[in-house]
This record gives sequence, structure tokens and C-alpha cells, in this order.
Amino acid sequence: MYFPWAGLFDQIKNCDIFVHYDDAILPQGRSFCSRVQLRNGLKSHWMSLPIKKSKVSINKVRLDNTQEWKKKHIRMIKYSLGKAKYFFDIWELIKDIEEIEFETLDKINAYYTEKISAFLGFKTKFVFSSSYKLNLKSSEHLLQICKLNGATTYITGHGARNFLNHEIFEKENI
Repeated sequence: MYFPWAGLFDQIKNCDIFVHYDDAILPQGRSFCSRVQLRNGLKSHWMSLPIKKSKVSINKVRLDNTQEWKKKHIRMIKYSLGKAKYFFDIWELIKDIEEIEFETLDKINAYYTEKISAFLGFKTKFVFSSSYKLNLKSSEHLLQICKLNGATTYITGHGARNFLNHEIFEKENI
């Protein structure tokens, strides 16, 4: 996720190993993989990364760095959060966005997720799902990653209810 919601950090705080699911196919249509919603008063604004969309895994989705998106995102963040109580902490975490050249969607998302987690004091280990080089689909893929890490618990969001095969996890006592 691009600048993830607070609930993801709650999940990260509660796990030993967090797996960036970077070899999943980028969801088509609207996705929080490449955008985040900012509020300013009663108005909401979408801040989206310019990506070259196609039906490929997240770690192969390229950012369109020919567009001037960095300055625009900084303006939007300052406009929406500039008066927030902890804006200077936020700014310290994200001000390097102008300096770093991110090529792919997975790298920018992982970078800020891990940077914010470290700021919050989490000791979680981070890995990429693609590093396991598995050729499995959906729930079986996730289950195998859990097993390879000796997991006894799998933490996920409520949205997983719609696609996760809970039975295969229960069968493995996860």
C-alpha cells in the first residue's frame, strides 16, 4: 500500500515477520497499492502514483517517473497535513521522496512502510514474498510462506474473508 492506513501498522506491530506480498498480481481498477486518500477538513483527495498498468505482479509495476508526481504529492501532503499536531514528524519521514528514485511500485511501498514501522519502534522483520520463489496461487501461496517461516498465526485484514481459504490454514494449525 502507498502510505498505508493505520490498521496495517497495527498488524505489523503484532507480528514477528511481515511479508510484502509483492508477487501478487496488481489489482485492476482502483487499488490502495498505488494511491492513498488524504483529507483536508471535510474534503477528501486522492494522491495516486503514476504507474504503467498491466496485469503483472506488483514487483514488476513500473512508476512513470517522466511525470512530475513528487512535487505534487509533497504539495498535497503539506496542504492536507500541514496543520496537524505531528506534521513535523510526518515530514521527517517522507521528505526524502523527492531525492530517492523509485523504479517500481513494490519498492516505494516497502520503503515507506518499513521506515514508518522503524519510527514507531517496531522490531518486525520484513521480507518479500517473491524471495520464496513459489509457484502457487492465492491461499496456498500464503500458507506455504507461513509454513516456511514456522508461523503459528497469520494476521490479515478483514478483506481477506472474501478470498482466503481459512480451512487449509486451520488444517495446518495456523
